[in-house]
This record gives sequence, structure tokens and C-alpha cells, in this order.
Amino acid sequence: MNRRSAALLVLSGSGAAPGDAFVWSPSLSLEEISRTSPKPHRHIRRDDLGGRAVPGITGLRTLAQLPEAGLAVLRLGPPPTARWVFRGIRAMAVFSGRITLVDGEEAKLVPAGSLALVGDPSATLYFEAGTDAALAVALAASGFVAALG
Repeated sequence: MNRRSAALLVLSGSGAAPGDAFVWSPSLSLEEISRTSPKPHRHIRRDDLGGRAVPGITGLRTLAQLPEAGLAVLRLGPPPTARWVFRGIRAMAVFSGRITLVDGEEAKLVPAGSLALVGDPSATLYFEAGTDAALAVALAASGFVAALG
């Protein structure tokens, strides 16, 4: 059985801080979530350092990993002049500083307050922090790959 989760990443608003993530598992449709407002199974706070550090990569933490649902929530930063390589990232929101994402041949500058959607999560994505204050939260596949780049 292939179970999925629905995940929402808070960009702005009240009741949660920008960068918090809400996860419903098993998946409810966004229509059902907006219509019935069920309580999420997990509320993951952006500033929660209770997640798991990714070995050998300073500034990268797995805040939640739900293999049964195919989802991971990552906190990136603040990185010390980070250059990372990822596979499995689906979306990334930048909350402070700026980052550059290189997806194939195209480099995209993503400033604070922006959301980047990844067209092909199975492709290699290069990440470079534009400032030491860069902070982003990403939704990824539970089997994401991260390495220094």
C-alpha cells in the first residue's frame, strides 16, 4: 500500500510562524482540509532543533521523516556559506537571506519571502546560500539525498 501525507508549509499568517509545517497522514485532499479544518497529525516548528542533524552537513536538519508517507521536512540553515546537492526536494521556502538553486542548467535566485517549486524532484538540485543568514524549510521525499557540493 502506498500511503501519502498532505503537508502545508506556512508562509505567513497567524496561529503559526512562517516556516512551520503541518502534516496530515494518511492524506486528506486540500479541499477536505480547507472544508473540515481537521487538526494536523504533526505541527513541526521551523525553529525546532529537535530534528535529526544530517551527518557531515552543517546547517541541515531533518525535522520530520515519515517513510510510510513518503515525506520529509527539512530545515536548511543558517548555513555557513553552504553549497549542497540534493535529490528528492519538492518545494523550498526561504524565510531569511537568499539562496541560489541550480536545477539543470538554470540558476534561480530565491530571496527571503519566496517559495520555489521543483519541477522534477528526482533530478539533482544544487543549493548555494547567498548569505550566512539564509534560512529555508523544504518538503522532500522521505528518501531524499543530501551531500556537500
